[in-house]
Amino acid sequence: MIGNPKFYDYYTYCPVVVLHVKGYENFTRNSYCNEMEAKVVTELYKDMKKKFPSFNINNLGVVSPYS
Repeated sequence: MIGNPKFYDYYTYCPVVVLHVKGYENFTRNSYCNEMEAKVVTELYKDMKKKFPSFNINNLGVVSPYS
């Protein structure tokens, strides 16, 4: 899948993508959580699986920096 040129026709599936997601952080159990960011990642993954059914979630990485 990674070498599939059609995969990179979609901006959101390029090797590195930075998205600004408006949401708010909750501090729960000694950790920060932003439910809107989680929702966006989930929806992008669902769309990716719809367009590319053979995509393996083990090839997906999400980085969400917090200070």
